[in-house]
Amino acid sequence: METVKWADIPMDVRVQVIQELGYVVKDEVICDSTGSPVMDRYTRVPVRFDNLLIVWGSDLLLDNNPISIASYFEEYGELL
Repeated sequence: METVKWADIPMDVRVQVIQELGYVVKDEVICDSTGSPVMDRYTRVPVRFDNLLIVWGSDLLLDNNPISIASYFEEYGELL
């Protein structure tokens, strides 16, 4: 698996990726189609555009922090 640092992707491409997944960016926060902020599944904080982690092979958006990443692997590690 190859990973790409989100900050290394050009801004216009990052916005296109978000739009292709069905989301929008409002005030640096990822929002769903209704305009509601997307909340990190594990920390329940809004997912920020500048700190976004898109889980490989899915459309799951997380805030890129150690708690969310560890929780994701704890929940799905055996399936990966």
